[in-house]
Amino acid sequence: MAMALYSDEKPTRLYDNIESPNFLELLEEKVDSIIKPSGKPNNMDYMDVQSTVKMWLGEQPGRGSNTYYADGAGLLEQALRGSRMYSWLVSYVMEMLKPLADHACQLSGEQQIQYYLQEWATFQDVSKLLKNLFVELEQRWMGNESKYTRGCNSVQDTLQQLWFQFFFSRISAQLVESAIALADRRRDNSVIDDGVIAQLSRALVELKPEDTPEILVPFRNNLGAYIRFYERPYIDSAIRFVEGRTKPLLAENNTSEYIRVLQQSLEEEDARNALYMHKNSLTPMKHALNYHFLLDHEESIRDEAKEMLAHKDFGKSSEVSKGLLCVYSLLQRLDEEAVRKLLDIFSDHVQEDFLRKCPSVSGISLDNDTIVGKATIREGSNAGNLAIKAVNYLTEARSVFIETVNKCFDRNAGFIQALHDAFVGTVNSAKLEAKLSADIKHLVVLYCHYLLVRNSQLVKKLVSPADEVEPAIEAEMHKVLAILSACEKRESLCNYYKKYLAHRLVGDMSQSLDMEKTALNMIFNTISPVTTGMLVPASKQDRPQEASQ
Repeated sequence: MAMALYSDEKPTRLYDNIESPNFLELLEEKVDSIIKPSGKPNNMDYMDVQSTVKMWLGEQPGRGSNTYYADGAGLLEQALRGSRMYSWLVSYVMEMLKPLADHACQLSGEQQIQYYLQEWATFQDVSKLLKNLFVELEQRWMGNESKYTRGCNSVQDTLQQLWFQFFFSRISAQLVESAIALADRRRDNSVIDDGVIAQLSRALVELKPEDTPEILVPFRNNLGAYIRFYERPYIDSAIRFVEGRTKPLLAENNTSEYIRVLQQSLEEEDARNALYMHKNSLTPMKHALNYHFLLDHEESIRDEAKEMLAHKDFGKSSEVSKGLLCVYSLLQRLDEEAVRKLLDIFSDHVQEDFLRKCPSVSGISLDNDTIVGKATIREGSNAGNLAIKAVNYLTEARSVFIETVNKCFDRNAGFIQALHDAFVGTVNSAKLEAKLSADIKHLVVLYCHYLLVRNSQLVKKLVSPADEVEPAIEAEMHKVLAILSACEKRESLCNYYKKYLAHRLVGDMSQSLDMEKTALNMIFNTISPVTTGMLVPASKQDRPQEASQ
């Protein structure tokens, strides 16, 4: 920096030396005293430098301000003075950065990162001061010069470029290697200061030299230095680490363990990425990891899911369930189509299991004219047993799978929806109708008929009030509603129900109109509003009309 050029006899104001041939040297001494004050900062020095720079650039001795801009020689003098001051400013900052960079080169590891962060924070404060001190240089000379010279847009751009070229570039490779080494230690479960890497990442985001040696699309937010020097090496380090964990498992053809370790590793990387990377880097990181570890193995991962579903301990073993959740988590990283294919596999498996375990029945006629009546309400009757068996099987099997999804898949919404799709597919399957030798909707209505008539008979035998029996039938009705909600082609269901309702009302087999109304309301609230209008009594007598209301 400049040696002291002032003496006790000379004025201490820079403005008083504006015509001095050593003006720039005197300016350097003043700027030094502002940037690195020995005591309390002197606001008078700040104002002195700012106003003097303005005068030095804007007016020459012996010329009035009104004649200056019309004078060609004056314009040339202004340009020369602007160029001299700009060159001085660049030289001043270069000299300031050189010893700092020399010292940084002698450091390594976390110590080097800490030193860089400390000096970067200081340099940002210095940049703000210099920008304010030389605002006139930026407005009078740099604004015009930027048309011809790259890097002269503003004082701030110039200072960023100088830092990038004379400090950061000298230690960039070593600096990022140190950060990645710290991240690797964190990956190996060592205790480190996460804030060091996070602060370096933010510092590189803030570093935006105008002539970063690559052109980036606007949506990446001008993160040139950060992307080139930090994002890409960090992504490569993440790939190396995950590959080191999973490659031996692929060599052993241990797909299930590969899936588990890969899912855990990627999940851990996601947590670290949120700390160590800019938000605009998360998508490129995700795509890079997916490309290296998932795209080529998507089919193998789904095949492994099929084996897990077919495992004899599915629904019992936590390992099998965790494996399926790992597959689900991995495929979620790809796209919705990959997840849909997995859930389709699960849904198909559940539907096949429903149908495989469903009891086969043959030789039972459900002709309405032969089964309607008291014979249908006896548990020993063939039709009654078939209805009870079918409803109980479907509701119990559904409950088992619901419990499995809640327990093993932590109430995962995707698996819950897949289970629902499987149940709907089963209820409306032609295979189910073939195994039961009956339309499931007919069996469900017959089951409701059985419940309501049985309840009526029990009430007639009991001395206690009827409300002691009604809760039991409502609980049983809820089993039926689960099946009704999945039924398609509900017109036939409505026709079945109207016929049985008419028989109960005409044959005095119903407990009460209130009970019939309760059952109807439960069904109305379950099936589609479009079809509920068909649920009207077949008879136009008073009792059926009142029940429909």
